[in-house]
Amino acid sequence: MRAGRASCGPDKALPRLTTDLRAHAAEALGRVIAADSELAELWDDSGEGPQWRQGIGHLRAVLDPRPGSQEGPAVPGPTC
Repeated sequence: MRAGRASCGPDKALPRLTTDLRAHAAEALGRVIAADSELAELWDDSGEGPQWRQGIGHLRAVLDPRPGSQEGPAVPGPTC
């Protein structure tokens, strides 16, 4: 990380994920927001469940684009 930089993610965009890996990641995210997910329950208890779910929804949309589209662009790295 460079001095004075606010984020703590990679400097370059992440490489494209294979279709198979993308599907597995989207499936895993679906499990963490499921009704019986303890993680989702903890977020709800914190009062920030809806915002957290929205973030998960954005991640799933990147990982699992609509049918007929290309695999999608490389995704910028996360920031803190």
